Amino acid sequence: MAAGPVPTHSVNSFADGVVTGLVTPASATSRERVDPKIIAAMVNRFVADSAEFLQAFARKAEVRLLELSRKLQRLEQLVKLFETKVKGLEAAEPKLVPALVACAAAPAAAESPAGDEATGPQEAEQQSSPPAEA
Repeated sequence: MAAGPVPTHSVNSFADGVVTGLVTPASATSRERVDPKIIAAMVNRFVADSAEFLQAFARKAEVRLLELSRKLQRLEQLVKLFETKVKGLEAAEPKLVPALVACAAAPAAAESPAGDEATGPQEAEQQSSPPAEA
C-alpha cells in the first residue's frame, strides 16, 4: 500500500551549520551542508531589511506626532484667545454673558428629553435684569 517514500520534516539546529529540508526515510542519513557564509549573508540581509523598515516606521511616526503637536498648540492658542474674548465681553456687557450662556445651552436643551423647557436669549435677559421702572 506504500506508494513511495513519505516526506517528513527533519528538525535540526542552525548552530551546527546543517540545514535539511524534506527528508525521505531512505535518505534520512545524508545531510547537505550549507555554507556558513550563505547563512551569515541571509541573516545580515534580514537584519538590514528589518532595520530599514523600523527606521522608516519611526520617521513616519515622528512626522505624525509633530503634526499632532502643532495642531494641539494651535488649539491651545485658540482656546486662550477665546477665553480672553469672553473675559472682555464679561467686563463690557455683564448682562450679555447670561444670554450667551443661555444661547449655548439652548441647542443642548433641545437635544435633551422633552419636558425640560429651555429659555431663549430674550427670556434669559429678562430673567437676569430687574424690571424697568416707569
